[in-house]
Amino acid sequence: MRFVSKSRAMLVFGFALILTSVIACGEKIVEVPVEVPVEIEVIREVVVTQTEIVEVEVPVVVEVEKQVVVEVTKEVVVEVEKQVVVEVEVEVEKIVEVPVTKVVEVEVQSGRYPIAGSEMILALKDVGPKAIYKRSITAEPMIGYIMIMGMGEHLVDYNGSAHDPMIASAWEWTEDSAIFTLRDDIPWQDSKYGYVDGADFLWSYSESVATNNGWISEYYVPFYENHRVEGDQLIWDWRPTAGPNLNWAVPARHMASGVEAQSKKYYDDMGEEYTRENPMYTGPYRGVSHSSDDQIELEGVVNHWRLQPGFESIKLLEVEEPATRIAMFLAGDVDGTEVAINLVDQVADVAGVQYWEASMASGAGATIRMGGNWQLRELSEYHPNAGEPSPSTYRDDLPWVGVIDDPVDMENARLIRKAMSMAIDRDLLNDAIFGGLGCIGYTLQSICDPHHLTSNEDVYDPAAAAQMIIDAGYPDGFDVDYRLPSDNSAAFIELGQAIGNMWEEIGLNVVMDTRMLGGYEEFVEGKQVNSVFIRQGGSLWSATSTSSYSAPYSASIDWGEGFDFPEALDVHTRFMSTTDLDVAWGLLTELMTVAFDQRFVLGTVYWKDPFVTGARIASASMVNGPRGGMPELESFRPPTD
Repeated sequence: MRFVSKSRAMLVFGFALILTSVIACGEKIVEVPVEVPVEIEVIREVVVTQTEIVEVEVPVVVEVEKQVVVEVTKEVVVEVEKQVVVEVEVEVEKIVEVPVTKVVEVEVQSGRYPIAGSEMILALKDVGPKAIYKRSITAEPMIGYIMIMGMGEHLVDYNGSAHDPMIASAWEWTEDSAIFTLRDDIPWQDSKYGYVDGADFLWSYSESVATNNGWISEYYVPFYENHRVEGDQLIWDWRPTAGPNLNWAVPARHMASGVEAQSKKYYDDMGEEYTRENPMYTGPYRGVSHSSDDQIELEGVVNHWRLQPGFESIKLLEVEEPATRIAMFLAGDVDGTEVAINLVDQVADVAGVQYWEASMASGAGATIRMGGNWQLRELSEYHPNAGEPSPSTYRDDLPWVGVIDDPVDMENARLIRKAMSMAIDRDLLNDAIFGGLGCIGYTLQSICDPHHLTSNEDVYDPAAAAQMIIDAGYPDGFDVDYRLPSDNSAAFIELGQAIGNMWEEIGLNVVMDTRMLGGYEEFVEGKQVNSVFIRQGGSLWSATSTSSYSAPYSASIDWGEGFDFPEALDVHTRFMSTTDLDVAWGLLTELMTVAFDQRFVLGTVYWKDPFVTGARIASASMVNGPRGGMPELESFRPPTD
């Protein structure tokens, strides 16, 4: 409680009586040093360091010849028979007085968000099509946009090492089930639809299961069955082929892999076509408009139950060219953009420039899949179609794929894959393209990872690599169908082209295919990655996600990356029943060691492109890494002064 001195209180009280007399006499004040007295109905009285008077229900109509500037230098709230008297200083040129039906007093504290009138404008490489707001039918990578834009929320939060409550207030897993206790006070952004309940989550997951879309076949279907709601609890039973394991929360946590709460009643009322284009969730930002592949507009949800949004409004502009995004940032047209690590020197002199990285970001990288090596010809017991023939095609007509029943040919194919790895000068790529700021790798794991084994490294030796190609039966080399998708960053494409040149130097004929990757169809539809395919992706970062590697490499899900092999199925089986993180790291290391020995996947360079902001952004505590160049918006805050 803040007290006012007696003399000061009497002065303010006296001033209140004078104002009361003026009101009683019906006098009109034209030129005043204070606001025009009006009848005030006080909704809530508080003692605060600052007070803002907000007009509601019936707007005050003010005719002015010049904008009224109000500077509040000091405000004191005194309880005077349900009337609040405030000392203010105003500059008024002409005022037309209109009675106010109701004035609501609201508390404004230093640092309170969203800041009035605040707007953040960001330049992104991709905002996606308009129809991305129904998770079960949204393509990768846009499936994560709902979360990254601060629109959707999940059962539990996650910071990379621990889970915290979100829509679920508590959770547990037993030998039989995973159980989430739901809060009953989480409102939908449209109040017409009330609050989130268990039926909404049950429907949200069942919709995703029906389409097997967006990691649902990887982290949910193989683990859980008998999904149900009992009272305030959402319950998933473990499948007979699974049990308590470290993946228990992956489909539930606040990441792109999690299924956000979606309103079944909203969907039933509005229909699928409408809900795909008009989002309504529970997060601190709500969608206002989305122009396909152009821009997205969001607005902050005031008094959000979990997190006050930093900005009243956000504009996300799609700008494909990195140079254009940087130019817009330098000109002050946008408040931030993702900048390739090799281009950060171009923005270093911007006043107030800051560089942000997410705590859980795996970063970017270039890894090469030696496609066509589909060794498992039957879908595993964890796949929804267990026991059926794999839709993939084993391509033993390719030099880097051996005849599966011929040990000599299998070894020659392995040596070819090894030679192609030894021909890559990773240190040169890192120095020349990334200024030495990246981290090289030989598998899906960079050498900067503390779990990396130095035994899983190749020596750069192009002469030895050329001889290995000859020894494997190809003295004149062979054609390499090399997929280098053009819808990647300039640094990625430069790196990919350099690798193609290095293979040419050991006698191979590289035939480059630059078709855009788009919706990753080659990876999903029929497991048809049958070329040497370089794709973007960061270094693995968490053993709790081991199944994201063991599942596609063991024919356990639809997603495929050009190869699968028996050892991966063994690792996947053991991971499905462990809750020990050290054991999980051991399994992941075992998986990477086999992948390295066989050279099914070749790591090159990993790096992190920072999200860069100027002076109009005060802070950004991102946990989840950017998607499509889009950062975790709810973590951004403007200055408060």
